[in-house]
Amino acid sequence: MAKRLYRFLDKRFHLRKRWHFDLKEFAWEHVGLARGYDAANLKRKLRPGIAELERKGFLQPLPEAERFRKLRAGTWQVVFERAASKAVAETATPATLRSPHPGSCPARNRSQRRKSSGHSCNHSRALSRSRNGRTRG
Repeated sequence: MAKRLYRFLDKRFHLRKRWHFDLKEFAWEHVGLARGYDAANLKRKLRPGIAELERKGFLQPLPEAERFRKLRAGTWQVVFERAASKAVAETATPATLRSPHPGSCPARNRSQRRKSSGHSCNHSRALSRSRNGRTRG
């Protein structure tokens, strides 16, 4: 959940610091939760991801009453505010939000991929098996 929230919000925070979304539209259309959830369950599903992004310094921690606001019966709004320091958030992003292969991974470079025998990433092992005639899997 944190990864989906991060990917969606990171694209928008360069425009402005604070965003307000309709809870159902945000969860259904942007994060990809099922339409069968009511507002209470949507908030319950979003909380762990929001909490992780707050701990990592990407989102500004907000009280529950400010994070989720009831506008009228059946209509809720969710509020996200970027943390004060973007540099801290970039260095503190959890490993689950980053690419599984950092820039120093030799398998990312096509020219080095052929030379990368003994590389420990799973994709290079699968690649060497497929070159040796064995199938992936």
